[in-house]
Amino acid sequence: MKKKFTIILLLLNSIIAISQETKYINANELNIRNGAGKNFEIVTKATKNEKVTVISENGNWTEIETENGVKGFVSTNFLSNSIKDNSDKKIGDYPITLIIIGIILIFTVLKIKKPSSTKSTAKKSVTKKIINKPKQIVVKEKVSGNDQKEIVEKEIFLCKNCGSQYGSISLLTLNNCKNTNGKHQLYEGKIKSQYNCKFCGSKYNSIFQMTINNCKKSPTGKHQPAL
Repeated sequence: MKKKFTIILLLLNSIIAISQETKYINANELNIRNGAGKNFEIVTKATKNEKVTVISENGNWTEIETENGVKGFVSTNFLSNSIKDNSDKKIGDYPITLIIIGIILIFTVLKIKKPSSTKSTAKKSVTKKIINKPKQIVVKEKVSGNDQKEIVEKEIFLCKNCGSQYGSISLLTLNNCKNTNGKHQLYEGKIKSQYNCKFCGSKYNSIFQMTINNCKKSPTGKHQPAL
């Protein structure tokens, strides 16, 4: 007798479960109230595509039960028979954060520059180094028609091996040095009225005078100015 009663209860529960309809929330966020109407208190909230079980329908309101076991009433207009496809989303439906990230990535890509060649990079580094060094200025005086003196300043660059003077680094390094087998090399020290040899300490009034004389301690045999 007890076995028959148990079987009957199971069949009844199965029938009830089958008769209860499953719906899905089609709103981004839906209030679940404790009564059929907007004036009733909100019990909880359901999110989009959340599965709920329909208990009963009352006009424009449907009594549902969430998967968490919470019961309440929602507007029937926001229930669907299947999960709503998100493929028809518009740009405005996406979070503003994603849009901002996309804009930042676009500007980052546009600002990426192509890497410079090894030759151009080396040239830039040398130029920057020279800018930070003291400049040698030759001051000339020119008398105009009204006997007023006009001072003209000109920047020059010296070769550290022979003292040759040039108006630019490119001209300096382009020409050959008579004291070496290669090109002129830039003197990067401060411009002085007197130069000391970095090997023996001998003093000269110019790099030219220094480098034409021999030095016993220099590996090249010639004096070289200290920085």
